Amino acid sequence: MVFFNEVLVELLMSICLYLISHTSKVCNIHVTFEMAAINDLLDAPKRLKDQGIMPLSFFGIESMEPSVIAWMPAAAIYFRDPDDHLMEYLTMLDGKERRPDLGIVSWSNWIANNR
Repeated sequence: MVFFNEVLVELLMSICLYLISHTSKVCNIHVTFEMAAINDLLDAPKRLKDQGIMPLSFFGIESMEPSVIAWMPAAAIYFRDPDDHLMEYLTMLDGKERRPDLGIVSWSNWIANNR
């Protein structure tokens, strides 16, 4: 799976470079990497921060906890790569009830509303 993701990112970057060199358009991409285990996602902000990468919420604000997209439901943490492309780590919250009434909330808010 990692190899496929690396190839996909490389392909998207090549497309962006082509567009930039042949048009006046700026090409920003958003790439999502699914993480199977919620604990990996919960640890991601610290691992990113330890590498000097700012973890972001869904709203683009620095955050040390995932955002929850309650209507899916899924938890996600975001960050920018060196070329300012948006990267996302996402974990589906299998077995959890969809909560469209909550919209997008912090992980701690999600936990408080789902006890």
